[in-house]
Amino acid sequence: MTVMLRTQNFQAYELKCKCGCGKLNYDNLFLMKLEVFRYLLGSRLEVTSGCRCIKHNQAAEGKKNSCHICEGRAATAVDISPLDTGCLNVFILAVKTGFFNEVIWYKTRNFIHLGVDKNQKEPYYEII
Repeated sequence: MTVMLRTQNFQAYELKCKCGCGKLNYDNLFLMKLEVFRYLLGSRLEVTSGCRCIKHNQAAEGKKNSCHICEGRAATAVDISPLDTGCLNVFILAVKTGFFNEVIWYKTRNFIHLGVDKNQKEPYYEII
């Protein structure tokens, strides 16, 4: 059984798989980074996609080895939308902190992917 860190600003219902299966398994270091990032930003964040079971990841057209996947490993990614600030501020801070090696801003869909891919050698930052 995995014991997941409790955070002040992110609740289990926000982070669990949204398909209805209820799977929830996050890397504790990732959650600590996310919590500190939220504190530094000083703005509320809505989790639009937390961890995903394999079936949900396929339905969401996620990468086969997506950091959102929480089956057989702990998830290390979230998609978030800022509630009190703009996506540009979130993107800039995410890049500056270096907490995440995947920072992707989906401008037309108004969310930002924050991830830590342990197999990725170089940071990947993109605005789509």
